[in-house]
Amino acid sequence: MPTRPPRHSSLAPGSNRPRVGRVLTTLAGGPEVVLRLIQVCEQQRDYGSAAGYLRAALRRLPEHAALAEKRARYQALGAW
Repeated sequence: MPTRPPRHSSLAPGSNRPRVGRVLTTLAGGPEVVLRLIQVCEQQRDYGSAAGYLRAALRRLPEHAALAEKRARYQALGAW
């Protein structure tokens, strides 16, 4: 029986982890890039990774309003 390729295979969890780490370390492209990355994780229902990226971004930009708002939502859902 043939196997089907994973859905969104180009965005499969773990496929770009080293590159993602560099984005978070330098915040290259600004916080908007990290917010988009979090959104992609949420769309894939990978909430653990999304929360991890959010934590990493907040360490670099603790006062960023959109990141703080997303953190509040995660806390309200018990995903923090």
